Amino acid sequence: MRLLAKGDDWQTLVYPEITPTIQGVVQQIINCPYHGVTKRMYLQAKVLELMTLQLTPILAYQEGLQPSPRLKSQTIARIQNGDFKGLGFGLGLFYVGTRAGDLDNSFKLPDYLRTDAAIYYRRDALKAAINIRNLFDTEYYSSSGGLRTFVRTGAPFTIIGSISWEF
Repeated sequence: MRLLAKGDDWQTLVYPEITPTIQGVVQQIINCPYHGVTKRMYLQAKVLELMTLQLTPILAYQEGLQPSPRLKSQTIARIQNGDFKGLGFGLGLFYVGTRAGDLDNSFKLPDYLRTDAAIYYRRDALKAAINIRNLFDTEYYSSSGGLRTFVRTGAPFTIIGSISWEF
């Protein structure tokens, strides 16, 4: 983090201020009115909204602007200049619908929505990344191998970190 912040500013980056807007989003998460797949999608969207609200002051500080509630699309993908040049974010949503578990269609595998996320930093020869697979630890069945007795569960919440230096 010290590569991304000046002096003790890293403490502000790691522990952002809890604003009334952030408190409102947390209340919406707590009082989620949906169920099933809709609930998962709603909660995932609210988590992304919280991440946006927490990143906005950091980006505003970098650009010397007043905080705004939205990130520009090029900022979400990768910051192109300033103190945070090379910092990037990624998100992947993977939906798989209900499907036959075998060729005879004697059972079905349920649908699922899995969310993956990444944050990375690339500057000159340095590359560092944190990849999160199954961000919300969704329980899902990835395949059956065509047999009712061989249903495979998908991978749980997983964090993978990497760092490299090219020379």
